[in-house]
Amino acid sequence: MKRVRQFLFKWRGGLVAPVALVFIYVAQPTLQSLMAGALLALLGEGIRLWAIGYTGEPTRSQELDAPALITTGPYGLVRNPLYLGNLLNGMAVATAAVGGLPPQQAALLWLGAAGFLGFVYSNIIILEQEFLLQEFGEDFALYCDSVPALIPSGLRQKTAQSIRKGSFNLTTALTFERMTLVWQVLIWAVLLWKVS
Repeated sequence: MKRVRQFLFKWRGGLVAPVALVFIYVAQPTLQSLMAGALLALLGEGIRLWAIGYTGEPTRSQELDAPALITTGPYGLVRNPLYLGNLLNGMAVATAAVGGLPPQQAALLWLGAAGFLGFVYSNIIILEQEFLLQEFGEDFALYCDSVPALIPSGLRQKTAQSIRKGSFNLTTALTFERMTLVWQVLIWAVLLWKVS
C-alpha cells in the first residue's frame, strides 16, 4: 500500500486534473449550483493561500520534504489545511457542475468525486504522517494529539505552545499559488459560461 500512496502523492495534481476536466465537460451548472460551488471554492482557495503562506515551496514538490514542522496559522486548526482546501475546491467544481443534471446522475457524479478525492487525499495524508513522524518524532506526535487531521474542532488553535512554529507571508502564498489561481479562474469562467 505504501507504493500506492507514494504514487498518489507524486502524481496528486495529475490525477485530480482529468477528473476536473470530466466535470467541466459534462457540467450543466445552474445559477444556484454555480453560486454554491463558488462559495466552496472561495473557502477552499482561501484555506490554501493561508496554508501556503506558512509553508511556501515545499508543498509543490513531488518528493516528501519538510524543512520545519509548521504548527501555526491554519496548521494550528488542522494538520492538513492544504488537503482540506483541495477537497473543498474539488467538491466546489462538482457542486457547480451537477446543478442542472438529473438528480440521480448529479448525486452519482458528486458522490463519485467525493469518493475519489477522499481516497486520494486520505492516502496521501497517511504517507505524509508517517514521514513527519520519522522527521519530527515526539514533536509531531504531540502535534497529532493536539490538532485534528482534517476537520477543525473549533476556531481556536490547539497546538501546544512549546511546538508552535511558522509565520505567514502573503508574497510567498501568491507566488507559489499563482498557477492554481489561474486554473481556478479558467475553470470558473467555463462553468459560468455553461450556466443554463
